Amino acid sequence: MAMQIKLSLAVCDGTVESDPQALLTMELDSHPSIETLGLSLANGKAALVRLQAEIVKRQVELMSTSQRRCDGCGLNRAIKDFHDVHYRSLFGGVVVRVPRWRRCACTARAEIAVRRRWISAELEYVQSRLAATMPYAKSAQLLELLLPVTAANAPSTVREHTLEVGRRLDAQGVEALPEEVPVASKSHVTTVGLDGGYLRLCHPDEEKSFEVIAGRAMRAGVGQRSVAF
Repeated sequence: MAMQIKLSLAVCDGTVESDPQALLTMELDSHPSIETLGLSLANGKAALVRLQAEIVKRQVELMSTSQRRCDGCGLNRAIKDFHDVHYRSLFGGVVVRVPRWRRCACTARAEIAVRRRWISAELEYVQSRLAATMPYAKSAQLLELLLPVTAANAPSTVREHTLEVGRRLDAQGVEALPEEVPVASKSHVTTVGLDGGYLRLCHPDEEKSFEVIAGRAMRAGVGQRSVAF
């Protein structure tokens, strides 16, 4: 026997509450085992995705309404057109329609369009925090396992882009020469250091972000070699 759980959303602006809007209906086992009590991970992801999508759409609508009024004359600007933006967050990606306004007649100069990066600050923070302690592929897998986060770049894509940069540098003849060391040194110890980081471009195109691993091997009497990928 199944138990139905219906998730609805009602928005209150302080005075009037909107009619509840049905978001999701889930069917759960009414006689589960101890191991399957409550919501599953899949149920939680589905609920978060639907809730996040509706909240973001409502917030963008309110933001757009507040930006329509001209600061100079107080009149509402005309709508030029609409464009879709893809907002990325820990709780899923959302596609929302955002209006573009025509310049008001009272404005003496054209307004400078501010290009926004439609990505959650929490998503960037969690990605950077994880990427600082584990490889890029592992951090992406961990986020995908626990949260309905928007899919990140595949490791193969990141690797291919990085290798392409390396091939271009090789074609240009860029090569790191080993440093000279005193020949008198008799040490046979080789020192190896590795470090890595997540490199993010300030651009809405998430494909411009990638992980860099750099390393250096040093041995007295031989020199040093630096590598990166």
